[in-house]
Amino acid sequence: RFWAELARHISLAASSFSVALIAGTLGAVALSRSSLLGRALSGAAAAIQNVPSLALFGLLLPLMAALADAFPWLRSIGVSGIGAAPAFLALSAYAILPIMLSGSAGLRMVDSGAKDAARGMGMGRLQLLLRVELPLALPSLAAGARTVLVQTIGTATIAALIGAGGMGYFVFQGIGQAAMDMVVIGVIPIALLSFAADKGMSMLERALSRKADKPWP
Repeated sequence: RFWAELARHISLAASSFSVALIAGTLGAVALSRSSLLGRALSGAAAAIQNVPSLALFGLLLPLMAALADAFPWLRSIGVSGIGAAPAFLALSAYAILPIMLSGSAGLRMVDSGAKDAARGMGMGRLQLLLRVELPLALPSLAAGARTVLVQTIGTATIAALIGAGGMGYFVFQGIGQAAMDMVVIGVIPIALLSFAADKGMSMLERALSRKADKPWP
């Protein structure tokens, strides 16, 4: 049971983080352009951040149950009021705002000289974004992603309360049975995963910073 729950915990955290990274990066681009869409996305993400995690899980339960009832094909692929689906949505939603804010800050700090040089080489707006702005903003984006990944690994523990499994299964079962050894079995892997994620992302952030400091092009 330990290895199955550990795999479930890692899968839930990794998939939520991946979706948040993509959505947060796109939101950062929109926000850095001061577009209406960017401000709307930032406001929505900020509102979600203000909802306690357990409350957000609870709010998603009836919503996911209603969707599964309205669209049977969703139920056929495993979407229901409890389980991984609402946990995945909640964890992804929580992770978007820090990535969006750090990414947009990095994009706004890109040296204007580098952008002017790229335009002088004939780059269009999309090429400028993909080949100049995003690569130079990656250190800031990685800093936000580092915080989010550690946060997601920890918050995924609560997902066990709505049937999503993970290491929280051992934590809450141990608390309910006053079995501290079971609590420890659940807590130690979460701490180790968080520590490893933090160190790994820290190394990535430093590597990206060194690369971004090199003269462009």
